[in-house]
Amino acid sequence: DISAQDREVIYSVARELKSSLFRDFHQFGPVALALSKPDIQEKIMGSDYLATIEGLRELQKHIDSDVPSIAKAASSNKSECDAPTVDNLQVVYTNLVTLLQQFS
Repeated sequence: DISAQDREVIYSVARELKSSLFRDFHQFGPVALALSKPDIQEKIMGSDYLATIEGLRELQKHIDSDVPSIAKAASSNKSECDAPTVDNLQVVYTNLVTLLQQFS
């Protein structure tokens, strides 16, 4: 289950991604942490380009394999800002895939 605080982080990242055409690898670090993947977050936030790309790929795989169940559990709850977590995760995922396609 995703805590209210973690849903808020996901909402903030999704809002940022929607409002700007600029994408940065490090934008996805807080999402990894919100999804209880501090090891992936560490890779994404590091200064080693190859490790960062690897971390982004791991985040994509995690979302592919585990987030449907996470999203389903979270969909009945809304963050304090009343943004549906499932929609925000979709925004994050779409932008993550686009970014990886550009840099891979």
